[in-house]
Amino acid sequence: MERYDTLDVPDPFACAMEAALSLAVRLSAPGTAAMDHAAVESLIETDGREILRRFFQGHLDLRARREENSTPPSEVTGPDGQPRTHRETGRPRQLRCVFGTVSVRRCACRSRGRADVHPADAELSLPRCLHSQGIKRLAVREAIRSSYDQAVEAIGDRCGRVLGKRRAQSLVIEAAADIDAFYHDKIASACTSDMPLVIQVDSKGVVMRPEALRVLPSGAVAVISHMWPLPPVLWTRTGVSPASTKYVCYAIPLYLLLRRSAPDLRSAGVRGCAGRSVAVAVATALSLDSSAV
Repeated sequence: MERYDTLDVPDPFACAMEAALSLAVRLSAPGTAAMDHAAVESLIETDGREILRRFFQGHLDLRARREENSTPPSEVTGPDGQPRTHRETGRPRQLRCVFGTVSVRRCACRSRGRADVHPADAELSLPRCLHSQGIKRLAVREAIRSSYDQAVEAIGDRCGRVLGKRRAQSLVIEAAADIDAFYHDKIASACTSDMPLVIQVDSKGVVMRPEALRVLPSGAVAVISHMWPLPPVLWTRTGVSPASTKYVCYAIPLYLLLRRSAPDLRSAGVRGCAGRSVAVAVATALSLDSSAV
């Protein structure tokens, strides 16, 4: 039987409403009226983030109260298949989200000699680590745009001090853990004579001083010329030392290649070495396809 609600139960959102009212008072003050728009914007950003954090905390407190006042389930089974017969309330844990750090209070179902089970963790889909899904998404988005230091700085400017560099690296690695499994299980389309095989090569270089460049021996030039069948002027540039080369192999319908020739690809934004790589790859794929047919 559920407990009756009492009138002395505090409002979980009272703290957030008080902070919102305090911000409104500050915005109405004569001192704030003398600020420029940048200072007011910074004030609203900082205090507004705290207000959102308090609203989130109030929601979590409300859910924790409802869980504690609800009738316990008849049986809770752990991942080992064994029941957890005892129930303990008020088990907190922290969660770092895009608004800051909040505390999640939930009930623990226990059994002697076995790991505790928290049903609220499954309902909220809480991660095993401290950082929420929103922080993980931000870490991945910022890390692919720039360095880890800049990613942590950008997240700190938006969410406060909720993430460090080493943890940002681990979050990105965890997010990319299933990429190999995805491509391993992906069923590729069958290639026919209408779908030639395209090989695309793109080389990146590091700009260096001319006196720091080394002259390639004749043997290396012969090997590179055999692997990359283009005139040397296309795969070497003055003052640039090759750093990495990326090879991409994929199938594409033949009519798409016929409709988009090399000049069309360059006009669409594929220029420079990339445009030449695409042009050579398309020409090679078409020749191989025609010879196979």
